[in-house]
Amino acid sequence: MMEVIDTEWKESNHEFGNQEERPVELSETNDMSAYQFMEFEFENVDTKITLRGISRMVSTQSSGLALWTCSQILSGYLAENADFVKGKKVLELGSGLGLCGILSYHLGASKVIATDGDLDVLQNLRYNMKQNDIPVHSASVSCPQLIWGQGLQTFQNVYSKQSVILATDVFYAPHLVHPLWHTVDELLEPNGVFLLGFCPHRVTIQEVLDTAEELGYTWTRPNISEGDDNDDDDDDYLFNTSTFGYHVFVFERNNTSNEQ
Repeated sequence: MMEVIDTEWKESNHEFGNQEERPVELSETNDMSAYQFMEFEFENVDTKITLRGISRMVSTQSSGLALWTCSQILSGYLAENADFVKGKKVLELGSGLGLCGILSYHLGASKVIATDGDLDVLQNLRYNMKQNDIPVHSASVSCPQLIWGQGLQTFQNVYSKQSVILATDVFYAPHLVHPLWHTVDELLEPNGVFLLGFCPHRVTIQEVLDTAEELGYTWTRPNISEGDDNDDDDDDYLFNTSTFGYHVFVFERNNTSNEQ
């Protein structure tokens, strides 16, 4: 059986200020003060989710070792809308600590593929899966490396296309917009759904939506702040794209676009 083999790759993310030349590696430090252990509870999940990560106060280019707010926002939305993942094949891009992927497993996803490109992040992601008693590399869960825009045909040969793709805080630099959307477009089933937790960093939502439209996707933006099913006024939001805030977008292919 084919496998996706880990390759030496490190995230280069200077979004959050000056970084040390050599990132902190979990496997190489015995300083427990670098670690944080966090617990999460959701109303319709019986089990607590425990995550290990590194404080954002620790200088590291591997931002996936920290917990970012958008993952909490999207996980809350999924917990209230479990039908998005229940019984579905779910792929998470840039999983980081793995909150959304682990939650999808507990919400009844038929298969969870939690991925990251950075090897330190991937190692910690696999640790988090195991400490939550989730069988990594089983029929129901895998944690392979996936670098956006690279090796997509090999990845697809091993794991096929997915019903649902999840991603949070992934559009943090302009050069990532096209490879990330290319990854989504290649690995999402024709009638699949892409759920994005977004807040603006150096990429505006308009840039993300322009690329989505070019690829034939439509979207809705659930009103997560009100806790109801009404969509926000997208025209008003796009008018204020420089305003910082946390949002969930649900992307689907336009019915008139070509299916792959």
